[in-house]
Amino acid sequence: MTMFRNLKLLLWKNFILKVGMVICRENKRKTLVTVLEILMPLLFSAIVMYLRFGSLPRNRPSVDYCAIDITSLPEFFNQYPLKNRFQLVYIPSKSETLKSITESVEKTFGVEFEVLGYPSVPSFENYIIQDPKAFYVLTGIGFDHDFNDSKEPLPLEVRASFPSQPYCATQP
Repeated sequence: MTMFRNLKLLLWKNFILKVGMVICRENKRKTLVTVLEILMPLLFSAIVMYLRFGSLPRNRPSVDYCAIDITSLPEFFNQYPLKNRFQLVYIPSKSETLKSITESVEKTFGVEFEVLGYPSVPSFENYIIQDPKAFYVLTGIGFDHDFNDSKEPLPLEVRASFPSQPYCATQP
């Protein structure tokens, strides 16, 4: 409610100033310019209020994700011959735990992967940007944790990032 009161006060002050200018300079100013100067703030205020009230949050239905078979890789991994092997990357490279997890993922599937470790995210980003072999990076596993010892266990806190529109999403 205070927003409307402030808007009303602002428009009233603008009106008083414009009318006062018209009275003082009656001969020098044109009537159309004065009317436009009075109506323009009203027009812009109406546009802003229309946009504001038109952008209220909308409730969206929940999304159900299709089940994905993770016991095997998609068929295209075996169909097309590649010059290089796909790469699994883990960050930071000084963690033996991450290396063993990544190598166990490589052994789980029937496709040969190249397992690479990078000491930091910036060095991995440089690899992705500059090296043409980065085309074959299948996935990267990064932990935002300082491993003091190479045998230190993984942190318990996990964050995951998924695309906003899944490949196989159905609306209920």
